[in-house]
Amino acid sequence: LGRYDEALVTFDLALSLKRKSVEAHNNRGAVLERLGRDAEALESFERALAIKSNHVDALYNRASVLRKLGRHADALKSFDRVLVLKPDHVNACNNRGLTLDGLNRPEEGLASYDRALALAPQNIEALNNRGNVLQKLNRHQDAVACYDFALTINPAHAEVLNNRGRSLSILGRQEAALESTSRAVAVNPNYIAAQWHDYLLRLRLSAFSRGW
Repeated sequence: LGRYDEALVTFDLALSLKRKSVEAHNNRGAVLERLGRDAEALESFERALAIKSNHVDALYNRASVLRKLGRHADALKSFDRVLVLKPDHVNACNNRGLTLDGLNRPEEGLASYDRALALAPQNIEALNNRGNVLQKLNRHQDAVACYDFALTINPAHAEVLNNRGRSLSILGRQEAALESTSRAVAVNPNYIAAQWHDYLLRLRLSAFSRGW
């Protein structure tokens, strides 16, 4: 219901009754993360893992919040532990790729996205992230192909449309890039990055009044 403050009070009550409830510590951490209290969330996940070190959900949640806190090396260890326990954990594969990207290891990140997509070929987040890492590797044609496939699944995914436009622009296909970014803005008029890219493309195509 999105009533996170009340949920937190209830989990605290549960833990006052049963201090060693792994699920309550883990769920309390998830609520704290939703509230933007990432450091406190990490403490809750650590408490859950102190009780049960191989709890997959707590390990995954710990890894995710570590990545958000910029502790990429620690996050990677935690994601790797998740995948030892549950090799088919798609989200762990995907977020492991993001973590490797944070460590400036894009080739390994690509392998992690490929693993995620082998498990779930139509996972939009993994497809988008794979396209982004292909951009970093200057494989823009491959990136466009990845974004194109993602758009067959969800034609109105604003982030994919904008990222596709960026690769098309680098490939010199400015009009196609503008069409893609314009669609992104139409889907999400508040998407600032897409607006910025859209206006730059208009300037490049000499549509000066709209661009300025």
